[in-house]
Amino acid sequence: MRAGPAVAVFVLLAVSVVAVSGVFAIGPGAATVDPAAEPADRCPTGPTEETRERVDELNASDGPRIAGLYPDPTTDGNVGKFLVLSVPDPSVLADHEWTITDGHTTATLPNETDAGRIALSMDPDRAGAMTDRPVAGLEGHLQLSADGDELALQRDGELVDRVAYEDATEGEFWYRAEGEGGEWWPRGATCRPVETAADGEATTFVLPDASDLLLDVLADADDRILLAGYTFTDEDVAEELHAAMDRGVSVSVLIEGGPVDGVPEPAEPLLADLADAGATVRVVGGEGDRYASHHPKYAVVDDRALVTTENWKPAGIGGAGSRGWGVVAEDPAIAADLATVFRADAAGRDTSTWADYRENATFVESDPPSDPIGGDRAPETHAVEETELLLAPDNAEGRLVKLIDSAEEELLVTCSHD
Repeated sequence: MRAGPAVAVFVLLAVSVVAVSGVFAIGPGAATVDPAAEPADRCPTGPTEETRERVDELNASDGPRIAGLYPDPTTDGNVGKFLVLSVPDPSVLADHEWTITDGHTTATLPNETDAGRIALSMDPDRAGAMTDRPVAGLEGHLQLSADGDELALQRDGELVDRVAYEDATEGEFWYRAEGEGGEWWPRGATCRPVETAADGEATTFVLPDASDLLLDVLADADDRILLAGYTFTDEDVAEELHAAMDRGVSVSVLIEGGPVDGVPEPAEPLLADLADAGATVRVVGGEGDRYASHHPKYAVVDDRALVTTENWKPAGIGGAGSRGWGVVAEDPAIAADLATVFRADAAGRDTSTWADYRENATFVESDPPSDPIGGDRAPETHAVEETELLLAPDNAEGRLVKLIDSAEEELLVTCSHD
């Protein structure tokens, strides 16, 4: 069914916040990622509007400023911990003695660096494996305590800049925000802005009424399917993924490794068969978790993005139980942004291949699926003026608050009981 123009369709993706080595790639021509060398400062402008505004201020400053800290890496003994300095003009370092101190230990900065963001460490070789920024060594000694501290940047003994930070959580990076404070963010977690695309077309649907739509979208794939979920136990979806691979489509699946009630037994043979058939199947949730759970339900199918509220199981997207909603955005920019999120999530240090995961995994019994309930509300296709992709924890809360604040006549909210 085709409906009239819509002002906007908001595509909502929930990935709730809260190491393996090797090379990982998705699809033909995909960039390889080495999770072991994942940058600690993956978000160059920080996770919040405050940190992003602070970046502009630091870049416009009249001298070096402290921009970020990584005091508690996942290495033994915190070897390789570092701080990030913003250096708009490196020539100022040559004419003065610059030091960084916590009041107990003091280290001297090098008198030559590149311009821009520079990582400084007592162990620059190890630090270089954890950041993609230029790294320089410090002389002397700097504790850079993981228990929280104050740091002062000095020029010829005179205070130039100061920051204060609380206890660090292992694997989290500190981004400078307002004043002397900052924000912690998990190493390797994305902090993407809201992706917005103008014009386009979107199909909205409800479940259990339109469960066939999801299968139809997968059946139309010509090039790629990137499927992300919390759980995966739907045989019909698995069949469509096998059929897609038979057509030469690249298929990748990413699921949560520790769902609340355990991984259901039906997932084991379905995912094992997909992996054996050539699909890339990875599991999120290992040592050094970036997120409390990998909770999205979406698929990137060629240049389309399918996002739904329901799990990839018969009682969810299969139409055998839950009420849910979804949207299929026909927009290459939105699909590309969601594919970037998929690759970042799948390449993290807390992910593993399905083969490695199942060696030590346990699976729990689950009730057999019920018959589909069905319904009579057909999908509707809309011409849209604007589509927004919201991602949690990156940007969804702030944008949703603004959306709620903009309501003038009516606001309808549906949410889970928990």
